[in-house]
Amino acid sequence: MLNTQAIHRTVGGSFLSGSLAIVGLTTGAMAGSWIVIAPLCALALLSLIQPKSADSRMRCDIPGYILEVMEVRGAYESNGALVFTGGLKVEPELAFQMLKRELHETGTPLLQGTVDNTILFIVPGSLEHLRTRKKDRPVINILLAVLTLLTTTSMGAVIAGGDWRSGLFYSLPLLTILGLHEAGHFVAARLHKIDVTPPFFIPVPFGLGTFGAFIQLRSPAVDRKGLFDVAIAGPLAGFCAALPILLTGLAGSEIVHPSHPVTQFGTSFQEGVPISASILLSALCHIAHPGTIQFGDVVHLSPLAYAGWIGVWITALNLIPIGQLDGGHAAHGLLGGRYINLLNSLTYTILILGSLFYWPGFLTWALLVYLVAGKSVPPLNDVSPVDSKRIEIGLIALAILVLTLCPSWR
Repeated sequence: MLNTQAIHRTVGGSFLSGSLAIVGLTTGAMAGSWIVIAPLCALALLSLIQPKSADSRMRCDIPGYILEVMEVRGAYESNGALVFTGGLKVEPELAFQMLKRELHETGTPLLQGTVDNTILFIVPGSLEHLRTRKKDRPVINILLAVLTLLTTTSMGAVIAGGDWRSGLFYSLPLLTILGLHEAGHFVAARLHKIDVTPPFFIPVPFGLGTFGAFIQLRSPAVDRKGLFDVAIAGPLAGFCAALPILLTGLAGSEIVHPSHPVTQFGTSFQEGVPISASILLSALCHIAHPGTIQFGDVVHLSPLAYAGWIGVWITALNLIPIGQLDGGHAAHGLLGGRYINLLNSLTYTILILGSLFYWPGFLTWALLVYLVAGKSVPPLNDVSPVDSKRIEIGLIALAILVLTLCPSWR
């Protein structure tokens, strides 16, 4: 009989770090929206995948159903899980379904690597047995949402220089953007039959009035398609809400022609936002104020535009392909675990360079992600590729990221 205690210990202590990631990441930027993936058997694999000493590589018998789907080149037991290495004889998706059907309630298969160099983990216990079991308490979700409405309305009144009524022009569109972002994650997770919590809003009585919102996935994605869909649905839904809000708000915002062109972010809301700070912002300002925009101009955002700009900026930051950001999960879904470490290193390098030449906040963002959410969580089947449609959607998300975060030079 396989020992499951090691797996359960790994699972039991990880949700706290996910919660800390929410707070840390959202304080590093203006606000945030976050998928917290419950570790379960998938996160336990992160420790199992690490190289083991020779003493831990205990040889084990190879069941017949393993030999049906895999040309086994190595087999051992590690931390209570059976580990097999080799190449697949059948398509990854078919192999996963055959293993899942054969194991039934006794174990959960996890496929990592590539078709020719596959690592198969058999984790003891069914997926239902390993998932995080917590009862939803909708009263808490509603209470947090109401408190966030109050704090964002209060901060919106400060931004607008008026009473609470003017603050609603900031708080309501901002919470709409955050809410639709989380709704995108929630609906996509349910469509893929992933157990997920309702969204939790995080109210704070300063700054923007909120640290954003998050959901918790209490079971892992089955394959890379599911991981990608859940990750990308939130940013796309939030962006679709933020874009018209920003454009409408810009029509009521003031364009200022300073004596000297301004191309860098100011330190306060009152200083306005340089129009050239973002390709997307520059294009929208030209649409809202045709024929009046000059290079180096500054836009003093209305409360509505400010909420839209925050929503667009949050979307772009979350689309950065690194760690457990939405973009990190989406990139893992597109590329698989084989290339994700290389992509993380490249992204960290770009963020550091960007902090030197563009926005210093990129360095803070990179450090927070590295410290509290540096590793993405693989799906159960990390070998089956995604289709061309999802690759196209990924390119659209990349375009949103580049157009929002890259400055306009004219």
